[in-house]
Amino acid sequence: MASGILSGGGGAGLEPANLKEKLSMRIPILFLLACGGLGAQTGVITGVVVNRFTGAPVERAQVTLTRQDPSASAGGMQISGGLAGGVAGPNAAGASLPEAAVLSNAAGRYRFEGLEAGVYVVQTRRTGYFSGPGRTVRLKDGERAMVEDLTLAPPSILSGVVVDEDGEPVEGVQMQMLARRVSGEEVIFVGMGSTATDDRGRFRIATAQTGAVVLSARSFTPMISTRAPGHVYVTTYYPSTLSAAEAREVVLKPGEQIEDLKLQLRSSRVFTVRGRVLDIQGKPVANAGLHVRPKNGDAGGLGVSVQQRGSEGFEIRTMPPGEYTLVAHQFDGNQQRTASLEIEVKDTDLSGLELRMARGVKVTGTVEIPLPPMAQGGPTDIVPVEGMDHRESLRLFLNPVARNGSGRSYTITTKEDGSFVVEDVQPGRYEVAGFQYGTYLASVRVGEEELLGRAIEVREGMGEVSIEYRADGGALSLRVEGEADLGGQRPPVIVLLPVEPEKRRPPFLLMFSIGGRSAEVRGVRPGEYYVWLFDQVGRYDGFSDAALVLQLSGSAERVRIEPDGFHEVALKVTEWPAGR
Repeated sequence: MASGILSGGGGAGLEPANLKEKLSMRIPILFLLACGGLGAQTGVITGVVVNRFTGAPVERAQVTLTRQDPSASAGGMQISGGLAGGVAGPNAAGASLPEAAVLSNAAGRYRFEGLEAGVYVVQTRRTGYFSGPGRTVRLKDGERAMVEDLTLAPPSILSGVVVDEDGEPVEGVQMQMLARRVSGEEVIFVGMGSTATDDRGRFRIATAQTGAVVLSARSFTPMISTRAPGHVYVTTYYPSTLSAAEAREVVLKPGEQIEDLKLQLRSSRVFTVRGRVLDIQGKPVANAGLHVRPKNGDAGGLGVSVQQRGSEGFEIRTMPPGEYTLVAHQFDGNQQRTASLEIEVKDTDLSGLELRMARGVKVTGTVEIPLPPMAQGGPTDIVPVEGMDHRESLRLFLNPVARNGSGRSYTITTKEDGSFVVEDVQPGRYEVAGFQYGTYLASVRVGEEELLGRAIEVREGMGEVSIEYRADGGALSLRVEGEADLGGQRPPVIVLLPVEPEKRRPPFLLMFSIGGRSAEVRGVRPGEYYVWLFDQVGRYDGFSDAALVLQLSGSAERVRIEPDGFHEVALKVTEWPAGR
């Protein structure tokens, strides 16, 4: 009887004996038609777009929905919002395209309806904002899923004017926003955004960077001063100094606009530096690359890179007074050789300089690696392969710590007896870094000197390097609390920071990402730690900042790792503080 009603277009031509029989037949069929038949039910994804810093709703933000398995049909998707995008599958190259897009309403809300079960990624963007991470939704049949808030961050903005020594606006000057960072043993300035001044000498930099920054201004073409004959305008730091270290910092708060900054250019006499780059036999290196690094840490402040022209050597013009490091590179087979020379430009040209490539040093030593305990089961992200020689999991390197080094890392490969030889290592300062499952790096000695956590000076005549791992570290089982979405663009980062300030650096500081809701870390050095699970880590050198650690300590779990101990900790995902 039911099939007759469906095939007959709703029961036309069938006459039941009485009304009760007619209703008993029609009601189930109407119910099936209203539900779309006996197939799977469609679902809904809804949520809100908010300002990351204020929590206020963001209107007219574009929200896109992308299905992770693009081969699946979009079905009868319905879209609620200001803009309905067409349904799209994979593109010609096989990449997944957004299936739909909507605009958030005045309350920041958006809604996608009529969705089949599947895995979807929801993302948002809006002109004038920086996008936050997307959200992954695993939608079941007929489910109504409420997505964790999508965030948009309004930019922090710096704007102002650049003037010359007479107070006149200067067009075409490159403005750069710099952040102080610690790299190895040096303080450097890292570019975080740049622009050029317009015809009114004005500039505007929109950035996601917050916190303390330094502004610099320089011209790509020489600009001669009209006040001081023989002087040209050189890189100047806000408000009007030639030294990055003496620059006045500007502190940017999240979403803040700082206007009407005034940077006045300074002029200086400039000089020429001449010399030659020689190979290890003392012959000129054809086409050797040479870079000038100011000792103030602003590698882009001078922006000088030149090439040596055969036996003629090199010539660097328009260098203002200051301290510099000249660094030359030569590729000799598979080896990158480096020569460096520190100079000081005072009140005259320099000539007759020589940068000679150094012969490589043979570094020898031993690595003591105990057999680590095998995992006993339970949740873990890092496990050994059963039957594997424990030395196969060793990853050990010599990494350069100074910018005037070779810039190359060297792999330490051990023999069966634990000894190693690394040939042709460029002289310089290096640190030992590595990983071996279930152990921790306990000691690095050159001769009788303990250098764990400090630089090794690689030079002719150096002693043997003794590296020791230990297997008495504790195990830490981590579990993620709460409903945080871990399927976004960036996995969360676990940080184990020693409570002792002098150990807040590698190899004592541990950081790694996790992809699930649990992880197990073995071979943790015994001691007391702050433990966090951050959505991201803005500055990897920030943990040497006592003020930042104090700010973060309130959200940390404090754990004492005992030798051979087992510790459990539950962590919520903590948002990395804005501006740090």
